[in-house]
Amino acid sequence: MSKNRGSKSKKVCGIYKLIIGKYYYIGASLNCFHRFRAHWSRIRHGSSSPKIMNAYKEYGWIRIEILQECSEDQLSALEMSILSTCMKDELCLNTRFGTGGAGRRSSETRKLLSSKA
Repeated sequence: MSKNRGSKSKKVCGIYKLIIGKYYYIGASLNCFHRFRAHWSRIRHGSSSPKIMNAYKEYGWIRIEILQECSEDQLSALEMSILSTCMKDELCLNTRFGTGGAGRRSSETRKLLSSKA
């Protein structure tokens, strides 16, 4: 299910795709359009990942596509599911498999992490 959003004011929790020419990056966020602005800022300042920077230097444009909206509870699992297919594609710019901290940790996860500290 692919959705392009014209309005950037709506808070969209879900999986997004940054498209840079023929390349793409998959991410998850509680607020996809806010995250896109953060990506754009890092690209403008030259501090994004080398793969994303090289693609941007080659093509000079970037856009976002919302792949799927979901609840916060579904965010990490959905991202992992989509990345399991995409990471095999040479056009995928993701450098790691898994979430980059998308979403908030559940109270159970926070308790488990604090007990290991």
